[in-house]
Amino acid sequence: MVHRRVRGALLVDLLVALGVMLLATLGFLSLFPVAHRAQALSSERSVAAKIASRMIEHLQMLPRRDVNYASLRQLNLIDETPTTSPFSFTRLPLDDGAQYSPATALPQGSGTLTVEPLDHGAVMAVIEIRWTSRSGREAVYKTGTVLGRFR
Repeated sequence: MVHRRVRGALLVDLLVALGVMLLATLGFLSLFPVAHRAQALSSERSVAAKIASRMIEHLQMLPRRDVNYASLRQLNLIDETPTTSPFSFTRLPLDDGAQYSPATALPQGSGTLTVEPLDHGAVMAVIEIRWTSRSGREAVYKTGTVLGRFR
């Protein structure tokens, strides 16, 4: 009779251990969707950073006096509208349009360039890239630079 109680206890121990293992496995597996969303957002932020960096490179090649609507539009750096800052842009010239286009490279992506005058003839350029992440939330990448002489 004592022998049967031990067998029953072992069976209960085995079932409890399997239950604990199952809960641990389910908890571990539930992390995969979270990690996948985080990886996707990181990838999208990397694309946005690349687009913003490329825009800054184009702006830094310009003389300070050419950082205005007419010059930026002639160089195809900004869209036709709006004609005052903040300007919008959909793609950068002389590049693969899909790679440097916020609208193509990112879901529902858009880009804006804000130009603000500073002292000593310098301007501050702020680039903002917006898109809808795969999780459905609005994501924003914002960066900027100072162009011209600034002391």
